Amino acid sequence: MPFDFTVEDHETHRLLCEVIELLRHILHRLPQHPKSATGELMPATISVGGNGATFTFKEWSGPNGSGHELPPAGPVSYTSDTPAVATVDASGQVTAVAAGNATITGTDSANGLSASDMLTVSPEVAVSATGVLTANP
Repeated sequence: MPFDFTVEDHETHRLLCEVIELLRHILHRLPQHPKSATGELMPATISVGGNGATFTFKEWSGPNGSGHELPPAGPVSYTSDTPAVATVDASGQVTAVAAGNATITGTDSANGLSASDMLTVSPEVAVSATGVLTANP
């Protein structure tokens, strides 16, 4: 809320400026309520029987993942829309079950903010080797 005033005394003006700066500093340090969340799977493609993926959930002070990153307001729960393709544990670690696509979602239990990302699971990659033996007579 702007104030319109005139300060004639130089010392009073200096003190008011210090108080205003101190208030700005205090307001900047107050906890902010998250406005948006983002989620990202790394990597976005995994294979059955291979390494899994990690879902990273972040909350932000502004809309659409903008502003400052904030800690989640409460515990984050993770779900897979297709557990027959991929499962996710309580820490966001994703494991491939079968080939296909699954959407992994993280939801903050305190404020309901959620974010999702699509995961592609490819079929298990067969590992084989071919060797040639030569006998010396």
